[in-house]
Amino acid sequence: MLFSIRVLPLLVIPTVIYAMIALPMGADGVHNTLSGQFFSLSLPSGDAFVMTWGNMLLGLTLLTLFGEVVRSARPVNSSIVENTLSFLLFTVQLIAFLLVSGFGAAAFAMIMGMTLLDFTAGAMVMIYAARRDVQYNVAA
Repeated sequence: MLFSIRVLPLLVIPTVIYAMIALPMGADGVHNTLSGQFFSLSLPSGDAFVMTWGNMLLGLTLLTLFGEVVRSARPVNSSIVENTLSFLLFTVQLIAFLLVSGFGAAAFAMIMGMTLLDFTAGAMVMIYAARRDVQYNVAA
């Protein structure tokens, strides 16, 4: 059980949060919810800094992407499984983006792009790690 939780992509978290908003509310509900104000600050310049729920979700997604990049740099045997699950998550996200009402929003497209970036970064780390581990016998 613990092994299966460790290999799950962290980007499942923002995807599930988005799905919990999108599935019951549809496209209009998602837009209204994500564009709603989370907080606002008045800046010394006189501008208002407004943070929306969508911005907060994207911030959470960036934090989980950072965690995924850090995780991909560790030398563990489950790296291939982790990377495959990241690709499967991207595939599910792409299908939802194209076919499910409420998932065709810019915020979800950015979450999907970060998942693709996670998969690509993980693959590159595995390739570089494999190159580093390969030793060549050079006749002197």
